[in-house]
Amino acid sequence: MITRIIGINTSTYVNAEMRLDDCDSLQLVGPNNVGKSTLIYTLNFLFIVDGSKMSFSGQRRGDKETIHHYFPTHNQSYIIFEIKKNDSNYCILVKRDSDGELEYFRFTGEYKEDNFFKKEGAHQRIRKWDEVQDELKAAGVERSEEHTSELQSQFRISYAVFCLKKK
Repeated sequence: MITRIIGINTSTYVNAEMRLDDCDSLQLVGPNNVGKSTLIYTLNFLFIVDGSKMSFSGQRRGDKETIHHYFPTHNQSYIIFEIKKNDSNYCILVKRDSDGELEYFRFTGEYKEDNFFKKEGAHQRIRKWDEVQDELKAAGVERSEEHTSELQSQFRISYAVFCLKKK
């Protein structure tokens, strides 16, 4: 089951986190421009891992422009799906490469913000992909590149609480 969805450095949010609890359904209700469609489109990256089969805003496919919207930088924009299965946690990280192609990675354990953000005095900055990999390795977290066929599993989505920081 998906327990959290985290968007880091998308074109709209620096750090967006949605927690999902164990319930039977998710209802999205709210005024315009609060992220309802963005959440639905974000799920495309987990459920439909072939960008050419994704659909955004009606008939628009998962083209480079759409991928760049969710991942404006190739080495500092991420979507992370935290998943709990059989009493253990793992995360699926989605990012784009410098050619605009999607890359999927799996790492063990829960999402930890410190692996993706570095505190610098009173501020924090988003870590680059090589820094994230170093942080995960230093923490003893196992990471592997995921293949499309391995990601085609079913997840149940549940109740949501939004914690969003707008850019």
